[in-house]
Amino acid sequence: MPVIAVDGGGTRCRFAVMDARGSQLAYLETATCHPGQIGLEAMGERLSAGARRVCAEADVSLADCVVSLGLAGYGPGRQRPLDQAVRQGLGDARSLLVISDAEAARLGALEGAEGLLLVAGTGSICTGVIDGAWVRAGGWGFMLGDEGSGAWLGKAAASYVLRAADGGAEKDQPLEDRLCEALDIQKPQDLVERLAQAADARRLLGTLAPVLMGLASEGDRAAGSLVEQAACQLASLVSGCLRQAEPQQSVACSYTGGLFSAGALLLEPLKARLDKRVRLVAPRHSPLYGAWLNARMTLGELAL
Repeated sequence: MPVIAVDGGGTRCRFAVMDARGSQLAYLETATCHPGQIGLEAMGERLSAGARRVCAEADVSLADCVVSLGLAGYGPGRQRPLDQAVRQGLGDARSLLVISDAEAARLGALEGAEGLLLVAGTGSICTGVIDGAWVRAGGWGFMLGDEGSGAWLGKAAASYVLRAADGGAEKDQPLEDRLCEALDIQKPQDLVERLAQAADARRLLGTLAPVLMGLASEGDRAAGSLVEQAACQLASLVSGCLRQAEPQQSVACSYTGGLFSAGALLLEPLKARLDKRVRLVAPRHSPLYGAWLNARMTLGELAL
């Protein structure tokens, strides 16, 4: 039977109808369905609308499909309300399966094998399975965590520009100019009001990460230093997972998220800071494939 795989991240939500072999029959991308940003009721409505649209494109009925979702914000303490919202929007599906977006991404990246996944998008988290034990570090949101993420990097860049304007750090005119241009402000001091007026300050700060990465690739000293700090924070998340399991053998760690689109600019300083037991490996498949794989592993190959 068809599987509707859903990758519900903090920035956007992706839907795909996939067959029993994991091939995509239809694909759709919408705005985020993160309940922390749009609320539980709107999440259910957006999931329902997206699933029905992608079903129409694939010419299948929702009632004949397994819907397997990887949702941002899904985890201990929040499973029940999210499950209820999912059932409200997609209750007429043949079957519903829900895991976190990070777990779906890990399943896809490592093709279901044990290991870790480091996520660095607007937010950040490291999670996975080591010697049969589930481990997690980070993922506590912008106010309390998200170290090394796009939003963290954008905040670090904005803070640096303000400190430089105050004389507390070396002035970096290219960084100041690029950030002011990206935020459509005249001077660093306007940052405070710009962020206060933003509907989603976290996402706005996340949009500054590509600006910073671009400057770092051009050799800007301050931008390069901030990218290295982000790599250090991300490596610390991986180390946190290792401390929870204390593996004796090497551990595969894959990665996903928009920040890694910078390639070697972030990956090289990250590799240099990882524990020697960690093998950094490129992701094999997408989070959507991971959501599909969760359905296959949970329900069995024959059921699909």
